[in-house]
Amino acid sequence: MTMSKILVLVDHDGAKVAKTAAELATLAKRVGAPVAVILADSANGAALAEQLAGTEFERVLVIKNDEIARHGIGAAVSALAQVVATESPNAVLIASSARGKEIAGRLAIRIGGGVITDAIDVASDLTTTQSVFGGSFTVTAQVKVGAPVITVRPSSTEASVTTNSPAIEELKVELEPAAKLVTVTDSKPPVKGGRPDLTEAK
Repeated sequence: MTMSKILVLVDHDGAKVAKTAAELATLAKRVGAPVAVILADSANGAALAEQLAGTEFERVLVIKNDEIARHGIGAAVSALAQVVATESPNAVLIASSARGKEIAGRLAIRIGGGVITDAIDVASDLTTTQSVFGGSFTVTAQVKVGAPVITVRPSSTEASVTTNSPAIEELKVELEPAAKLVTVTDSKPPVKGGRPDLTEAK
């Protein structure tokens, strides 16, 4: 029996991998073999991949492409869709954020799958749990058509700590013209207040 393969899109700020990467790897391990996907520029891809040592990832796929950041979410979806076509995963996990949910929705359309957002848990059969209306209700859901694309709330699961050293591979993608229609000319980081970033909070 072939083990399920779960792709995880790794969030990062260009220099540091977000803590959600290890959390999603832990959830993916319940289902099968977790495979990380890093969309990075040519200068930082290798250093970001090395930060995933000690997580549950079995492989790390690094896509070094300077055009992805330049052309925004459409380019990221294009690159990710090409990885899905090559790897044929059983599901894709993405951290829940405004950007993550937009990528998830567009990717699901591209690959002919369904999308579930803001999950707080993912079971071994890819059934998700969501907490809605301020925690008043718990909803379980499962995508029945195609590979599910699931966004998971940050800090909803405790990341496993391992001694694992995942295999690192580089992939090349070619962005189609439609993925380059938008050009990001200015990108300012959010203003940091005195409190920690919610996605990094325990």
